[in-house]
Amino acid sequence: MSWLLWLSGPVVAAAAASVWAWWLGFRERPRRTPGTVRSVKAHGKYLRVLDHATASAADRARPNG
Repeated sequence: MSWLLWLSGPVVAAAAASVWAWWLGFRERPRRTPGTVRSVKAHGKYLRVLDHATASAADRARPNG
């Protein structure tokens, strides 16, 4: 029976630390994850910007004349 008392301290401490860490992280979690349609649109916008940037860099790399 003494092992129960000896083991209860670390178990209670670990449980309290887990609840505390969860509670602190609860406020920092994002409210909602973006849906599929929104993610695809954002990715398309990213690709258009990337394409524009690479085209601009290619135009600057060409020698004039």
